[in-house]
Amino acid sequence: MSETSLILARSTGTDSEVNLLVDPTLLEAAVLGPADLREGSSIMVSPDGKVLLDSDTGSGVKGQRAERTIESVRVSERFGVRHVARLARSWAMRGWLEDAFILVPGGLLCCGLLAALVGEYARRTYGLDDELRLALANGEFEPHYQPTIDLKTRRCVGAEVLLRWKHPHSGYIRPDLFIAAAESSGLIVPITQHLMTCIVRDMARLMRSDATLHLGINLTPEHFADPRLTESLAAIFHDASIPPRQVLLEATERTAMDSDTMMKAFSMLREAGFTIALDDFGTGYSSLSYLSHLRFDTLKIDASFVRRIGQDHVSSGVLNTIADLGRTLEVDMVAEGIETQPQLDHLIE
Repeated sequence: MSETSLILARSTGTDSEVNLLVDPTLLEAAVLGPADLREGSSIMVSPDGKVLLDSDTGSGVKGQRAERTIESVRVSERFGVRHVARLARSWAMRGWLEDAFILVPGGLLCCGLLAALVGEYARRTYGLDDELRLALANGEFEPHYQPTIDLKTRRCVGAEVLLRWKHPHSGYIRPDLFIAAAESSGLIVPITQHLMTCIVRDMARLMRSDATLHLGINLTPEHFADPRLTESLAAIFHDASIPPRQVLLEATERTAMDSDTMMKAFSMLREAGFTIALDDFGTGYSSLSYLSHLRFDTLKIDASFVRRIGQDHVSSGVLNTIADLGRTLEVDMVAEGIETQPQLDHLIE
């Protein structure tokens, strides 16, 4: 027991009372805990102002300024004993700093993963239409050129312009994943206008140097329904000094089915000097009636027929029939997707 002890008295409700003699250091340990007693100072004062306990572990806490310490004051309402404990702020924060070195990197990693998840969610909910608008504004659409080879001379006589979307994060995105959305949203028209600008930038000098070359450009029903189509195309290629006859405008069978609209559009484009091709022939609607009144300059045989050359006699027969039809109509024929020598030999024959 220390030199100064504390007597705690409590009435029993009768004429007697219970007295308890307590060592103040035990109360101090209960209030602060063993670790605190080693790193701070403690003062316990009785109701009459007498210091019951005054301990300092040698840390110098008493002599430090208030802003450098953390002080805790507790007063017993029943006995009136006041306990004041002081800890050095640097020591008190030491545990927090140690934890911070562990928790902060982990927290940053979790925040990064959460941000990535939120970004992916936003991208998906943002909508493909909005992504296409942003891609158009950022100039992410670009032309790729697939050469057209004359099978007799083996000379390159032009190219088909293919639209490609170079996404900044996903790389090149296949056309079948965004063309339909671009058509339904009406963005295909401004995207094509942007493509035309790129074509002129890339090919104008080459096209002017060789009048036998041509460029094939795919158009959709939305383009042909635009009454300003002919005027817009004529202005673009006139400014680049590219004759319209070197521009082959390609329409699919799906596009050509609206014959009244197409007859008017084809007539205006042909009067302006452009040539017209029916693309992916044989894969769309089976009716051939529109060939009798919609004039095409070129029929393009779909690559699916070319791939089956030598593998499927029926498909080879269909391919031969299409070639005969082209000769009967006196139009040029273009076979897409030739990749092997047997395919080339068959088409030359």
